[in-house]
Amino acid sequence: AINKQEDGSHITPLLNTLSSAMAVVALRLRYTSASVASNCAASETPIVTMVASAFQSVAEVASSQMHKELLPGVFSGERIDQILQAQNQNLHQRALGQCLCVALASIPDSLLGSPGGARGRLSVDPKCIMAANSELRSEGTGIGLLKEAIAYVIETSRSSDNSHDTDMQRQILISSEK
Repeated sequence: AINKQEDGSHITPLLNTLSSAMAVVALRLRYTSASVASNCAASETPIVTMVASAFQSVAEVASSQMHKELLPGVFSGERIDQILQAQNQNLHQRALGQCLCVALASIPDSLLGSPGGARGRLSVDPKCIMAANSELRSEGTGIGLLKEAIAYVIETSRSSDNSHDTDMQRQILISSEK
């Protein structure tokens, strides 16, 4: 059995909420009532790229730091330090992979889900939602970028610690289903 602390499932609800908020912010940056009325996006960056880039930016900063800087005083002991130093890059790659899977899976539901759900509480012009729907269904700005992001997660999980392949495959499957 997989330990909840080890597979990261204890933070999945927080990641889902954060990812949904990021998707809505990306929608608001990409489409406004005025931009949709003039048949162009307010931002050139697709929604999928905005959300994925946000997590990648955080991962880049985090990967340049060691566990002692990120979590001072939490870990102690020479053996633990050695293990964490050796696994630093793998830990960051796994965290980024999990964040990307959760974030990408939350985009369609957050923006295009049922009117009674999160979308029902948004004060967004319905034409902006329709523009986002078209974007996400497009190969060049939506589904194609999602495929590329999933391919990136698969590639980085292969090049890192193989002991967590099953967990990453589960995350990829969950995000692909949505």
